[in-house]
Amino acid sequence: MQQWSPLYSAIATAAATLMGLLFVAVSINGPKLASQDHAGGARQLAEQAFRSYSTALFISLVALYPGVSLAALGRITLAITASSAVLSLVRLHAVITAPRSEGQKRDPGMPRRMLSAVGGYGLLILAEGQMGFFAQEGRGTLATGALILISSAALTSWDLLINLAKT
Repeated sequence: MQQWSPLYSAIATAAATLMGLLFVAVSINGPKLASQDHAGGARQLAEQAFRSYSTALFISLVALYPGVSLAALGRITLAITASSAVLSLVRLHAVITAPRSEGQKRDPGMPRRMLSAVGGYGLLILAEGQMGFFAQEGRGTLATGALILISSAALTSWDLLINLAKT
C-alpha cells in the first residue's frame, strides 16, 4: 500500500477541497437554491456533485488507513460505493421519468452528467469486487474510478455555477 499512498492522498485532498468549494458556492447562493425557479435542477446538481466528492473522499481515506488488508479495503469501499451508486441510479431514474409541465424543458445535460458518475461507480464496484472477494489487485482501478467521480463532480459543479449565474 505504501506506493499508493501519495495517489490516494492527492485524491482525498482534491475531493475535500472541491467539496469545500461546493459548500461555499451553495452557501453564497442559498436563496437562489431555495427558490422555486431553481428548486429542481440546481439542487440536483449540488447533490450529485456532493455525493461524488464524498464517495471519492471516503474511499481514499479507507485506502490510506494503515494496515488495511486488500479484502477489507474492497469490502468496506464496496459498501460506500454501493450506497452512493444506488442513490445516483434512483436520482437518474427520477430525472429521466419525471413528468414535465407543458412548456417545461428537461435539461438535456442532466442524464449525461449523471451517467458519467455512474460509470465511475461501475469502475469502483469492479475494483472493489476484485479486491474484496477474489483477492486480486485492484487499487489502480479503484483510484481511476475515484478520479472519474471527482472529474464528473467538478463538471457538475461547474454546470451548477453556470445555472446559478443565469439568474
